[in-house]
Amino acid sequence: MNPDDAFERILESLYEAALDDARWPAASTLVEESVGASGNALIVGEGYDDDDLRIYFARYLRRSESAQHEAREYFDTYHPHDEGMPRLRRLPHGRLVSVRDVYTEEELKTSPAYNEGLRSLGSRNGLYVRFDGPDGLRIVWGVGDPARRARIDAHRVAKTLGLTPSEGRMAALLAEGLRVREIAAAQGWSENYVRWLIQQVYRKQGVSGQVALVRQVLAVDALPKR
Repeated sequence: MNPDDAFERILESLYEAALDDARWPAASTLVEESVGASGNALIVGEGYDDDDLRIYFARYLRRSESAQHEAREYFDTYHPHDEGMPRLRRLPHGRLVSVRDVYTEEELKTSPAYNEGLRSLGSRNGLYVRFDGPDGLRIVWGVGDPARRARIDAHRVAKTLGLTPSEGRMAALLAEGLRVREIAAAQGWSENYVRWLIQQVYRKQGVSGQVALVRQVLAVDALPKR
């Protein structure tokens, strides 16, 4: 999926999620796959400082799974004392910053909010962007730490194993650890189509399960690159 297609797909998915809460996991997966992050969060509220701050919506997801337990712990324990949050809320509209940039050098070493709270959320090395919403609302979108898994060259997989481009992309994503639902969301495919691709690749490679297929893909990925 090229960047323009990815952007349009993410935008469409966010509109759908705004109308249907059950669609947030799919939207989350698209964002994470597009930017290579391990999670993301959307927070909507108003006010600048703790004494007039109101949070109306907070959604934390990681690999399409809810991280609301970790988020609740952060808001209950760390958020009232998080030194970076007032600075984040005062950023100009549309400003993209590293999470680290809203803390001082000393706070990066000593802040419990940064070193404990954000660690549990997997976002100490992520990114923030703040937007002005209607009626004085303030919107923060955050993406988590970079995903640790290495990207597998889908074109190389397809060429080496004699697969179609779609089969190669599916096999590479499967080997990277994505589930059927996540692959479907990331590529804009239906889950049934992903399952059909899996069966096609099984037939072509003479294997009968994901473990064997992933082993073949990883073997291709380990070959010396010319």
